[in-house]
Amino acid sequence: MNRCRRILAAALAAVMLLALTACGQSADTNNSAEQTVVRIGTPATGDHGARMLEAARVAAEKQYFEEELAKVGCRPEYVGFDGAGPAVNEAMISGDLDVAIYGDMPALVLASKFSGVTFIAMDNSAVQQGIVVQKDAGINSVEDLRGKRVIAETGTTCQKFLISLLESAGMTQDDVQQINATTANAQVEFAAGEVDAVVLPCMAAYRLIDEKGVGTMLAVAGNDERLDSQYVVSARNDFLEKNSDAAAAIIRALSRAQAFAAENPEEIYSLFADSNYSADVYRSVYSFDTSFSYFDPEITPVCVEKLKSLNDYALEKGLISSSVDIDAIVDTSYYQAAMGSNG
Repeated sequence: MNRCRRILAAALAAVMLLALTACGQSADTNNSAEQTVVRIGTPATGDHGARMLEAARVAAEKQYFEEELAKVGCRPEYVGFDGAGPAVNEAMISGDLDVAIYGDMPALVLASKFSGVTFIAMDNSAVQQGIVVQKDAGINSVEDLRGKRVIAETGTTCQKFLISLLESAGMTQDDVQQINATTANAQVEFAAGEVDAVVLPCMAAYRLIDEKGVGTMLAVAGNDERLDSQYVVSARNDFLEKNSDAAAAIIRALSRAQAFAAENPEEIYSLFADSNYSADVYRSVYSFDTSFSYFDPEITPVCVEKLKSLNDYALEKGLISSSVDIDAIVDTSYYQAAMGSNG
């Protein structure tokens, strides 16, 4: 009789354990299903699909987005676009994205033709461009570029960098022979010795120098706010109206990414390294300031002034048909809410 009771007790215990396990699994599934999906777009794609840029890449790789968004009942969904900025813009207009993290130029183009977005944070406030010159071209200063053949893709931040660099030396665009070419073609033409200099995003520039042994760096943007560009976090207004807490969570994740980068620069270089760019290339790109202060998500007055300068440039070059009211499109309240809840 005692043996029967023991068997029955064991059976009941097993049934209860299975029931509890099933309940736990059901709760986990329901929690996941109840989370609001935040669709975050990027123009970059990697081996595993969407790949965030700069501070956002750290936040994604370290799961900071997941952790912070989960606190407000959300989860991220990363969406990559091979069509770069224009494709991201189309998705933002159509409502296929909630948030876009990308370059200031395509973000500005979007804002010029679609009033339903707001800039809520920075992803990198000092994106670097550089000008690489041929080793035997006799170019040792910006003034030496006078009359030289220089590639800078028309209507891009690389061209804006070139114009600003020339102005810093009392020169104008007319003092050089500017040649238009895409980033990919520019590298080929420069490596073939067809031009004297080329302006490139710094990752491509340092890969030419460090890994291919071609050319030497004449100048980079560094901490000169006239020369660098920015990556911004742009969000749809209808998303912000319903999910202001999610916007703050995204900013908290970016702030954590900046803090991690400042404390672990070597890990950042290894984290970013892939088949296209080595850790050494990233080490060179970020060598101008290894505190990674430019990963801070705050939109500072300096950031705003740079956006205004870019707006003027884009309008002058016909890249946008109407001016953007930068003061109106920037909203720092989400950053303030994020940092307030941090401390």
